[in-house]
Amino acid sequence: MVRLVYSFILKSFTVMLLLSLALYPFAVMESTFVQLVLSSVVISFSVLLLTNISALVLTLFNIYSNKFNLLPAVSLYFLNNQIYPIVHGLFKSSDKRYISATTNLIKFSNIINKKLVKRYSKDEILVLLPHCLQDADCKHKVTYDIDNCLGCGKCVIGAMKQLSDEFNVNIRVATGGTLARRIIVDSKPKLILAVACHRDLIEGIKDISFVPIVGILNERPNGPCFNTTCNPKDLRNLLVKYIK
Repeated sequence: MVRLVYSFILKSFTVMLLLSLALYPFAVMESTFVQLVLSSVVISFSVLLLTNISALVLTLFNIYSNKFNLLPAVSLYFLNNQIYPIVHGLFKSSDKRYISATTNLIKFSNIINKKLVKRYSKDEILVLLPHCLQDADCKHKVTYDIDNCLGCGKCVIGAMKQLSDEFNVNIRVATGGTLARRIIVDSKPKLILAVACHRDLIEGIKDISFVPIVGILNERPNGPCFNTTCNPKDLRNLLVKYIK
């Protein structure tokens, strides 16, 4: 919530400053610069308010239709930069409500990206997996290199390795957000298919705005960040859909 308010104030100040500088040469003699600034404040806030209301109405219409056919990119930006900070501020203290709200946001984000994203070559696609998919007792480190997996069947990493071999696609395991961002910067993908928990996935979708992300929520039968799992068929379906 604080981030949202700060962003709104910063945008308003920027618009106000630009309007003041643009209108100053045309100000009449009896008008003071202070009056001009105040007028610019009113105009800038009005423009920003109208823009946000328009984006909200558009996004609500797309959510109601569940198709996101009308300017989907605008709805995606609004969801990530306006709605998510509100959801995070309101529900961060309630895990159940947070999971419910972010599940819907991820669902909407995936619907939009499936409309915006085209097919890519296998070299342009990056699959990111969380390290908690690996069995906690496994001695073979698969971070960075999934080929270190022996395929014992105790966790889902072996099935992911099979997908890597089948599609010859870059599948990487990250221990956290910092490493995930480094992998993204090094790989320079045009599409990311990511498996993660609600919080990490929604944060990644918001932070890595320069690359489309289609997310798969992991399952947490043993609690967060410990021996989690997911359905490899979900990832396989996405690979079939997006690899040209």
